[in-house]
Amino acid sequence: MDKVEPKESVISFLNYIIKDLAFSANPDFKPKDDNMIELGLSLSHSAEIDFDTHSAAIGLGCKVSKGPEGNQPFNMVIELVGFFSFSSDIDRERAARLLRINTTAILFPYLRAIVSTVTALSGFGGVILPIFNVQKMLDEQGEALATKD
Repeated sequence: MDKVEPKESVISFLNYIIKDLAFSANPDFKPKDDNMIELGLSLSHSAEIDFDTHSAAIGLGCKVSKGPEGNQPFNMVIELVGFFSFSSDIDRERAARLLRINTTAILFPYLRAIVSTVTALSGFGGVILPIFNVQKMLDEQGEALATKD
């Protein structure tokens, strides 16, 4: 059996921060008879790429808010910013494409864990964000990248 040498990634994940986290309970919330809670969920994405320093700051946000009937137990807003570096050996187009998709996929489990943890500790039960097709989500949002030369 041939041994396969791992390739070094062209993107490096350096760190992330929670830029914003807000949680507020709804004192008027009335649970349904079946104890099912429907929530509204929206995701946001932003990217700032600096080709001079080969670095990127990728924002990933989530808003959990009013369900279809306006009877939500809470509102929650969270925004993460991930910091990445990338190889100078790749061209701008490939770097932008990889940073847009791969970095979002790298950050999503952190966002998912934070939403799950905060909501589990809230007394309303944990909310687990569904798995997303990151490329499809970004294509639908059609968000542009902010770049610096």
